Amino acid sequence: MAKSNTAGIGFEAVTPSGIQNIDGILNAFKWDSLNLTYSFPTASDVYGTPPDTKDASGNLLSSNYPFKDPFNGFSPLNPQQQAEVVRAFKLVESYTKLTFTPITETNTTHAAIRLANSKEPATSVGYTAGTDYGEAAGTFSSGPVP
Repeated sequence: MAKSNTAGIGFEAVTPSGIQNIDGILNAFKWDSLNLTYSFPTASDVYGTPPDTKDASGNLLSSNYPFKDPFNGFSPLNPQQQAEVVRAFKLVESYTKLTFTPITETNTTHAAIRLANSKEPATSVGYTAGTDYGEAAGTFSSGPVP
């Protein structure tokens, strides 16, 4: 098990089933818990420092967040979007052993799954559990809302 994100929930490798229709939706990793927290951040500062941030002297600061999407045109999900997320989580809970618990995102308390709007990328993006996403694991950003 490895720590996946700032929520402290780890991940572990998934063994492929050998069935193309199943393996095609797997990400090669899964959360190591059946109890996942989620949040609807209200500001981009809860994601930490954006990549490519420089100090007053022009020195590049180390970023604790690997992607720019939460810092480019960030906005919280609107009430209708939040209601649809909650509805989807309830559906998943009804036919799996997963539970989804809402928390309030802060600079020090982070959910395993964070959902918000962003202008980057122009479509939607989700960073799932795994080694490639670091602190972004569990972050989902939808593209611009009309």
